[in-house]
Amino acid sequence: MTKETSPDVPLTFPVPVANDDGIVEEIDRLRPQRPRVRHMKKLAALLGPEFVEALMADDGLSKIRDGGTAVAGDAIARAIGMLTDPDRLDGFTELLADLCKVKPAVIDDLDPVDLWHLGEKIAGFFTANLPTGRSPSA
Repeated sequence: MTKETSPDVPLTFPVPVANDDGIVEEIDRLRPQRPRVRHMKKLAALLGPEFVEALMADDGLSKIRDGGTAVAGDAIARAIGMLTDPDRLDGFTELLADLCKVKPAVIDDLDPVDLWHLGEKIAGFFTANLPTGRSPSA
């Protein structure tokens, strides 16, 4: 089975961006990359130890891994809520920009609907590819 590693996120509302020559072009899709350890470290630092502890409590990761979409949705909602803290917003914008290989200003100029879709796509990298605890031959 091939895992989707870089799905495009089409933008409902394209973002105008001036290139190096001053010509304005529209970005009509983003292509987030699969998060790496550096992204996980940044996200953990932004969310803080309380979030990680809450996710690990009551075996939350295994419930998400086993198809617990309600648990995953709750965790994502809580993470988004924490990342809207003014002290964390710029760090989150930088993280999203790095994942999409764009400047942070592009993320800042996204329509909220498009930001939501981007967040869902990136969250899917985490929830869809969690280890199952089974051996590779299982």
